[in-house]
Amino acid sequence: DVPTARADTDSVSEDGPLTATGNVVDSTDNAEDDTVGADNDAVAPVTGVAAGSDTSSAVSGNVGTSVTGSYGSVQIDANGDYTYTLDNTNPAVQGLDDTQSLTDTFVYTISDADGDQSTTTLTITINGSDDGTTIVIPDNNGPGGEGEETVYEAGLDDGSNPGESDVVTSSFTITAPDGLASITVVDGSGSDVVISEADLLASATTNITIDTEYGTLVINGYTPNAATGGGDVQYTYSLDDNTLDHDEAGNDTVLDSIGITVTDTDGDSSNDTLDIEVIDDVPTARADTDSVSEDGP
Repeated sequence: DVPTARADTDSVSEDGPLTATGNVVDSTDNAEDDTVGADNDAVAPVTGVAAGSDTSSAVSGNVGTSVTGSYGSVQIDANGDYTYTLDNTNPAVQGLDDTQSLTDTFVYTISDADGDQSTTTLTITINGSDDGTTIVIPDNNGPGGEGEETVYEAGLDDGSNPGESDVVTSSFTITAPDGLASITVVDGSGSDVVISEADLLASATTNITIDTEYGTLVINGYTPNAATGGGDVQYTYSLDDNTLDHDEAGNDTVLDSIGITVTDTDGDSSNDTLDIEVIDDVPTARADTDSVSEDGP
């Protein structure tokens, strides 16, 4: 009498549940039950486990220990009990949407007391979920300031203190675990400038220039992060000229508000606003002196 191992299946899901448990010998699905045969008295049937799907020959070893597959790991004990644990940090797993799936396959062998063997598979289906997107714009002005970054009219070439204070260089972070489709930046006329992932990746050499209400935004770099599906977007903002929109006396401010939206490959999106604080330049009157003399001049 010889044993017969029958293929087993189970499933987990991206973001949870992350584990699947069962018994490959005595399944809850009777069609997947293995036949251990009459020669199996007092013998624990599982004698080998391996990653992969090749059942052309028996496998040995790795019983009761963790075996790493493509997207997670499984432990199959000698009596057939198994636990599969999904690596939920795997970019391929996080890249799934709710219409997609992956499979992770393992081979196991059962043996009877007189050495007859049968080999089959345990296949785990990984069902995807719909991940959203995020955009994080750091507030480098802190709680005491308006907006996230600051430029000064005084730093303009015709300002009261010409220099670099009319320019700021910074970055913001986006995530899109299901895959990045694009970011959209609203320019100074209210029009959308759609920037693809390919354009972002090339932006260090092919800068992306966008005219804003008061200045120019240049996207000049992108550092992708495979774990999040997004990355860091580098930019430089330059104030174009002084503005007369300031309506208060002194060094008051106006905001150059730049809307940014990140969209993933299955249509999820999120948005935020990059606010550049523009500090007014003001005139400075300084006391003057001169002299005359009695009887002239």
